[in-house]
Amino acid sequence: MDLDFRGRSDLAILLRDEWCRQLAEDPGTIAPLLGFFQLYRAFVRGKVDSFLAEDPAAPAATRAAAATDARRYFALALGYLAPPALFLTCGLMGVGKSTLARRLAAACRGRQLRSDVVRKELAGVDATTAVHEDFATGLYAPQHDRATYARLLDLARTELAAGKSVVVDAAFARRADRDAFRQLAASLHRPCVLLHLRCDAATLRARLDQRQARGDDPSDGRRALLTAQRRSFAPPAVEEGALQLDTSLAAPDHVEFVLGHLLHHHGFLRQ
Repeated sequence: MDLDFRGRSDLAILLRDEWCRQLAEDPGTIAPLLGFFQLYRAFVRGKVDSFLAEDPAAPAATRAAAATDARRYFALALGYLAPPALFLTCGLMGVGKSTLARRLAAACRGRQLRSDVVRKELAGVDATTAVHEDFATGLYAPQHDRATYARLLDLARTELAAGKSVVVDAAFARRADRDAFRQLAASLHRPCVLLHLRCDAATLRARLDQRQARGDDPSDGRRALLTAQRRSFAPPAVEEGALQLDTSLAAPDHVEFVLGHLLHHHGFLRQ
């Protein structure tokens, strides 16, 4: 559980397998028991940090850090309950897709597939190299869009087939792309959760300006492209059943909300 919390699920798996080997146990037979205790310990850690977060005698910085850790532990506990699933982010540049995708993937011990990184890998460009081109031109022309989503689809297929959760971190501005990934999930009998992220225009512009000023992010999204992207963006229709997430304010419970939805519809809490 501690390794999962620190983002090293790969080491957690190695430790589990070696432990089973030393005990001459089949990992498949011990997994349910181990999963229960991982969930239990994550919940206990979250509860203890929750108490600290509400302790008036603790310094403000300590309480704030404890509150953050408590939310992460509770999200991890939910993630232990969740079945392998496909999550799709959907929204304009700067809306917070990558932040949510990273946190969600960590809670599910799954993989974040980021379109910004995959697009540049396909083009042989370093992920943090800025590519400033007009909207839908150059590296962002339609043919590169198609190649990027095709590669994301292949990568997602591999992870889902291996029984892992996947968070595809992309704009998903076209319904055809969303449908293709939903069909993939259905073919592998995995749940698919579409997440439509939105925030107010002022916050969106401020985030884009801050990210561009840092110059260390794989995304090339910037304020100058926002209007063009908004015009070409096809929001999810009602029948697509997207979860609507307002990211205008820092809402640390988005991961818990998404996992709670998954569990109620496809997991342990399903009625």
